[in-house]
Amino acid sequence: MRLRICFLFFLFACTINLYAQLSATDYKSSQYLRFKASKTYVVKTGDKDFDDAMAEALNDCWKITPFEFIDQDQFKKMIDDKDVTFLVVMTNTMSESNWGIQSEILGLISGGKRKISLYDLKDMLAYASIEHFKDQPGTGYSAPQIKNMLQCLVNTMDIVEKNDIRGDDIKMMKRLTLYYKTQAYKIKDRVLLINKGTIEKHIDENEFTNIYPYKFEYCTQQKIDDAIRNKDKNYYYLKVTALGFLDLFVFDPASGEVVYGDLLFDTRKVKEKHIKDMVDVIGRK
Repeated sequence: MRLRICFLFFLFACTINLYAQLSATDYKSSQYLRFKASKTYVVKTGDKDFDDAMAEALNDCWKITPFEFIDQDQFKKMIDDKDVTFLVVMTNTMSESNWGIQSEILGLISGGKRKISLYDLKDMLAYASIEHFKDQPGTGYSAPQIKNMLQCLVNTMDIVEKNDIRGDDIKMMKRLTLYYKTQAYKIKDRVLLINKGTIEKHIDENEFTNIYPYKFEYCTQQKIDDAIRNKDKNYYYLKVTALGFLDLFVFDPASGEVVYGDLLFDTRKVKEKHIKDMVDVIGRK
């Protein structure tokens, strides 16, 4: 049985779909420095497809720290060690209560507390949202996206350091999304893939056509997974996630790079004005 840990937070990191595209922890903090200087323990979920994909992705793109897989029992025994960092899948209860969607989060956390329920977003180093699309339920479906998640996580931490993004979690969120928007001009050069299973309940294809002047395709999650697997440079893909509020991000399937980000506070739905805002940002350069 895959790991199901109740957790209530919003973490700004992929970027880790999310991917850890947001981060909440100052890169000069003692917590962050301990992470960079130590081994990262990756907690197995029990979902073979997911765990195998995680192992393959880590071997391919995780160069930040040494890592080691542990099971859930080992995790419970080690969680109170403040010198240890974990990469772990957690149930996102905030999404479930606010949106009626069950999603999970791939979170990078430091030990030091007795149990996972005592953590909040300010304890997070990075996170990635794992959405359960209606056409592909369960954690295993997201296995093809794991590499993008980890790439995104690593990219985000690099962006934070190089651009000296510091402050509280809200300031970091805002500065990171501003940075992502400086990359949005790239979107018009490729086809934007949109998972129709998640976007149609917000805005249908005809409405999107009337707003979005560039190339796009409403498609299945399978096509997005194939683009990620093949590192296809013909596409970007749109991701809508529901944590404490809605997020709207655009990813490069070839590299995990985030090329647009928007945090949709105080709304339960992606609206025309949100897409218009994205179009405006894409067209600025």
